[in-house]
Amino acid sequence: MGHTIYLVGARAAGKTTFGGALARQLGCNYMDTDIHLRETTGETVADIVAREGWDGFRKRESAVLRAVTAPGTVIATGGRATPHTYREIHCGRGSRSARRPRTSLS
Repeated sequence: MGHTIYLVGARAAGKTTFGGALARQLGCNYMDTDIHLRETTGETVADIVAREGWDGFRKRESAVLRAVTAPGTVIATGGRATPHTYREIHCGRGSRSARRPRTSLS
């Protein structure tokens, strides 16, 4: 698979669980932006927001998205994704959306 797949959704919607399973099924890499941020900084999202505010966190989240975006990767974005995050995902790339009613996700 040569494309990057981004999973965007509400907090606790299952992006991490689904993303890992999808990546295994497709035989590609998997990355969760919140986990990557925590592993590379040693801080939680709450720690970063407390020290830098939401703007600081969003800058870091955008940097993580740029760093982990690669062909053949499934990426679960944080549940706090904003229009700024969506611009990072769509910038210079084709995109497709799959929307599902909440009841179909359980």
